[in-house]
Amino acid sequence: MDLYSPDPGHLWNRVHDQLMVRTVAGVVVDDPLDPPFRMGEGRASPEQAVALLREFSADRKALAAMGPLRRALMQRDLLALFHSTMARNPTPETQPLVEPLAKAIRHVALSAGEIAALPDNYDAASALPGAFTAFDAREPDRAFLPKGLLADDGAWLALEAGPNRPVAAPLHSFVFQGRSSFELRFRHPGGRKAGEAYLAELAAMPQPLVTENPKVPFEIIGRDNRNGPWLNPATPQFPVGTMWALVRRAILVDTQGNLVVSPLVESVQVRVYREVEFTEISPVRQAYFEWELSRRKLLSGSGFHQTEGRDLAYSQFLAGLGVGGPGDPTTPAATLCFSCHHAPGIFSVNSRSFPFSAGLPNPSALPPVFRVSSAKSISEASLKAAKQPGWEKLKSLEKRE
Repeated sequence: MDLYSPDPGHLWNRVHDQLMVRTVAGVVVDDPLDPPFRMGEGRASPEQAVALLREFSADRKALAAMGPLRRALMQRDLLALFHSTMARNPTPETQPLVEPLAKAIRHVALSAGEIAALPDNYDAASALPGAFTAFDAREPDRAFLPKGLLADDGAWLALEAGPNRPVAAPLHSFVFQGRSSFELRFRHPGGRKAGEAYLAELAAMPQPLVTENPKVPFEIIGRDNRNGPWLNPATPQFPVGTMWALVRRAILVDTQGNLVVSPLVESVQVRVYREVEFTEISPVRQAYFEWELSRRKLLSGSGFHQTEGRDLAYSQFLAGLGVGGPGDPTTPAATLCFSCHHAPGIFSVNSRSFPFSAGLPNPSALPPVFRVSSAKSISEASLKAAKQPGWEKLKSLEKRE
């Protein structure tokens, strides 16, 4: 392993190798974005991990040789392991890991200014020679990194879901223990003004819910509520060619112990709507694409890996629901999105349709009203909502130092 240094035996390489590398079916995978973090699935035992982390935190010389990007990347991985440990409640086996992990996270921390100055890995990847940056209807399966996706003044609108929904993708945020910020982005084929006009029309509809069964299967209209109320089938629909994207950014901890949404994009999921009205569910109604951060590519200047079927074996988000099954190399991993976003058009936008409403405190709640926002505003909302056990424990350990 030579991720952090050409020397495979370098301390930072050993930390990555022992804590992040996984072997599945005899195949060593050294760069999965979110490997299974349960202890026993890595190469180190809890005792070995504790010893390695203590060695890591005591070595200032190795730290001094690492630039901000490597430190951010290492902290991102240590935070993931820390959050996973806390989310499952530390066991007698894993409890000794908690404080060494927290100390290692502080050891590599950057200042808020250094975090803000980290490279924009998405723009770097989309600007590479030969990069595809636009959807081609003649080749609908050709993956692309949308041009201008992260610009707040362009065709891609950053959306908030109203004052009562601090994050627009709450299930994604919950699954990842609040350690990432998620931006919901929407692009109308008619451009920014057309997109704003559609959102205004959607917000102004007088009856978003109906109490009389519309005789449309809940799988089609996108709300898992068999007893009503139901989403109104007459909801204004966006046109064919509309795109939705979910951008995931890493949340880091600065030298003052504050949470900071970093410029580092961990993943991008894009859906292009090829049909918006239908009565039979099929994955061909949309084109799905997913890109994930690759540590190796990030450190070499590019950044992203297009997910494949085999990547589902490492998915930590509702793993196993992808068409074709997890780990099937013939199935695009992005079709995992189809499992939850299969309804027609706007009804598949779960940030509005609440497909899992049976688990909400008030299943009769009106759909949220989307508001045009900005990356900064969404980041601030994500940090306010970051109350998962991992963050709370990390803060308590900071106060004890």
